[in-house]
Amino acid sequence: MPTTIQTGMLSTRWRHLPHQLSNLQISAEDFPGTVVDQIMTAYTDATRRFLSPPPCGCNRVIKILQLCFYLADPYLSFIAHAVGDAMKIGIPEYLEFAATGYVACPSEAELVLFKQHFMSFFHACPGPFSLLTKLMLRNLSFEDSDIPNILNTCNKLKLLSLRSCQMGQASVLKIDAPCLELVGVELIDFWCEQVELISAPKLLELVYDSWCGENPPVYFLYVPQLVRVYFTSPALSWQTPFTLSECLSGNKNLSMVHLNFCTQMIWIEPEDPRQLTPIFNKLRDAHLYNIFAECDLNWTMFILEGAPSLENFYLSRHSCELSKTEDSAEKTNVLWEPSRIEGT
Repeated sequence: MPTTIQTGMLSTRWRHLPHQLSNLQISAEDFPGTVVDQIMTAYTDATRRFLSPPPCGCNRVIKILQLCFYLADPYLSFIAHAVGDAMKIGIPEYLEFAATGYVACPSEAELVLFKQHFMSFFHACPGPFSLLTKLMLRNLSFEDSDIPNILNTCNKLKLLSLRSCQMGQASVLKIDAPCLELVGVELIDFWCEQVELISAPKLLELVYDSWCGENPPVYFLYVPQLVRVYFTSPALSWQTPFTLSECLSGNKNLSMVHLNFCTQMIWIEPEDPRQLTPIFNKLRDAHLYNIFAECDLNWTMFILEGAPSLENFYLSRHSCELSKTEDSAEKTNVLWEPSRIEGT
């Protein structure tokens, strides 16, 4: 893409080149500059050039459009207009926005500011957002109503990724999207009290990496097609272990569970395998990663016994200390006594 941009700008003979491309991925990271204004000025100029109507008046079809940009004004309004004009010519099969706050370690005030920038952009181009296939947001601070409002507009959204984002204290992220074709949700360093998947009938995969709220981190209510769950997090001092049956209750089609403990306290509690069998009846793969070195492994047997169709069972212990902070929970050995749990 950078080479194409340069040649398209340097040669009048090749001015038609941007309009012959059907797959466009334009990322702010590919543009030179030492400050965000330099980068976004070049980025918006290139985006407008690539999305402008063909000068020859010929038909132009964009099948894939991926825009990765920084949340900086006044450039967002230029991007909104460029995308809106492109949608008048034709609707892409795949449309992705990846919007990032441009500060590596933003303050609380900057997280709020980036969210305000994004919501202004969101309200400025409801048409393109109604056609959005994937949305990735980084470094934003949301209010309770923001994400539900976004989901209500993004009618064709399939993938939602929220990275290094947060909500207010004691806020719950509620995803209630019965009419969406949402197949994947990714939460990376997403800070909230809890996540409730109220209704996501097409959801196939959930990834939650690093949470700070109470356990269990997610309640799955109506997610009938869910097949893959990835949980990765170091346990914190205020979090107590939870049972998988409590968290995953109601799921009948799980085929893979990936649990990464980051060499800290084990945050799941062994339970009667019979409680898990209705949930793990179709489970094929179980991954238990980065169990701290001193921890006994016998407790993992309750997963083996609760998953009658299991084909692959992965265990790993790590001798090095990973992800330890002053808020880390105290590590204790996990004991499992089948005779007590099963009542025999």
